[in-house]
Amino acid sequence: MTPYSIVCTRTSTNLALTLAETKAYLKITTDHDDLLIANLIKSVSQSCESHTSLALLSQEWHAIYRGFPNSMLQLPKRPARKINEIELINYQGKASTYNTDLYKFDPENSELLFYMQPLSYLISIKFSAGFGESASDVPEEIRLIMCAHVAFLYENRGSIQGFPMSRYNDFKFFRI
Repeated sequence: MTPYSIVCTRTSTNLALTLAETKAYLKITTDHDDLLIANLIKSVSQSCESHTSLALLSQEWHAIYRGFPNSMLQLPKRPARKINEIELINYQGKASTYNTDLYKFDPENSELLFYMQPLSYLISIKFSAGFGESASDVPEEIRLIMCAHVAFLYENRGSIQGFPMSRYNDFKFFRI
């Protein structure tokens, strides 16, 4: 089930790649392009997250669904770490907290399993996602692809040629 609305309510201030590791990958020893490289890291992080549905660093999300999903719901961002709150909202806009005993959260698959389906106009789910607070928490395979992406953008400034986003496909979120 696709969310009716999804909003990121908090993001990490850290970068998913450190400037030092990216400069080492690029074999850059000066600090002349540090701002450019930092901006490229931010851009590549956003591209990776958009393409894969991953939350690279710790983030807070608020997803709203119309109606009630099937008994299993895959959260739209992964890895989901914690369910902060589930609320049911009726047609008059009145919200009530959904009891934690009525669902099970599987963080490994970013899934919610509902034991019973209440009647509700909207369901609001607030959750935490991300690999952690620092670049070292992001899996090395992803960081290496991101370094290659930054290097491509750095070396091809002004070019219309794009980075092959298919390099991220192993980390995409597939719904069955």
